[in-house]
Amino acid sequence: MNKFKKNIPNLLLLILALSASLFLFEILAGRYVKANKIAEKLNYLRKGILNKGSRGIGAFDKDLGWGFNPGSQERRRSTDFDVKYSINSKGNRDKEIQEEKPPEIFRIIASGESMVFGDGINYGKRFSEVIENSLADVEVVNMGVWGYGADQSLLQLKRDGFRFHPDVVVLFAINDFFYRCKYMSRTGQAKPRFVLNPAKDGIILQDVESLKKELKESPFYNKYDKPAEGKGIQGKKKHQAAGSKLKLLLDYSSKLLGVDKPDKDSDKKHWNKVWKDLSYDQKYASAYSKEDFRKLIYFILKEYSSACQERGVDFILVHIDIGDELNLQDICRQLNITYLDLSQVLSHASEKKPFTFEIDPHYNNYTHRVIGEYLSDYLKKRYGLEKSIRYTYRYLGKF
Repeated sequence: MNKFKKNIPNLLLLILALSASLFLFEILAGRYVKANKIAEKLNYLRKGILNKGSRGIGAFDKDLGWGFNPGSQERRRSTDFDVKYSINSKGNRDKEIQEEKPPEIFRIIASGESMVFGDGINYGKRFSEVIENSLADVEVVNMGVWGYGADQSLLQLKRDGFRFHPDVVVLFAINDFFYRCKYMSRTGQAKPRFVLNPAKDGIILQDVESLKKELKESPFYNKYDKPAEGKGIQGKKKHQAAGSKLKLLLDYSSKLLGVDKPDKDSDKKHWNKVWKDLSYDQKYASAYSKEDFRKLIYFILKEYSSACQERGVDFILVHIDIGDELNLQDICRQLNITYLDLSQVLSHASEKKPFTFEIDPHYNNYTHRVIGEYLSDYLKKRYGLEKSIRYTYRYLGKF
């Protein structure tokens, strides 16, 4: 007991020294954080943004609701994948492609949503690149944008797609791709949509600006071009300013060194939030009877077909989901649209291997390869294209 009492002053001195050291480190860390803008850099790292000055690849688009920042890059990490997304000068996740098409090139537009964009898939492994690599003298312009519905892809094709002078437009559709046409927002971001006219013999466009006015009460309103209070880079900096600068510096260092790893719980929470946000958008969905919704799809696909016919471009609808819930084949038959259904192929392929990531619901590398191989073989036969001697099919004919 006497020995402990004798050591009390030493313990107190040690505690005092440690406290003073922490205080000094906190002051030094604060100066370093401020001088080097660590809070802002950490926020960029957290968001996966790879080019300074950008809020990431996502961008507000006054015509389409959202799209991509030309020339931007972003890194996405999860327990399922670690991918860098790069956007070219035209606003597509693709290599640089000149608008004027060389005479010897057969050019394809790949249109659709995040499955076409290739969420979680490295560039070169998406089915658009599988097609391009499989066939000689073929270019595929990937115009996929995450979250798009058939309505947005139609407007995108008319505004941006035809400037590439394609020989064929291939629209890739999962079942939900058409259901999104009912909504005026996607995770709270206003989107354009078509609705049936009063006579139900055509469609009317409701543009982004008019629909944004109805979304001003949404907590997710205008996500890209005007972050809500407390969100985005500025909001994050204000929040971090109140905390420990030393902890901020340590967080930044761990991010920079890649010490912190994604975990499944965080990924599950992310997707739970996504589903919750999407359920919010159902409040703003147009209500259709089964017959009227079928009419809406009919007129939207008619617009695709007419736009392509006017320019002498072939149009193909490829169904890349399991089960044709909307009977798209029947609608395409009425409109004389070429329809390719990969439901059975994907169903058989999914029996061999998982066709989505473990947590992320998007198609994995395996499924992209399967889709790419089957479609490249179809296009080769349809248009008399030559197979690339550098490419070997892995799954064609197995299912």
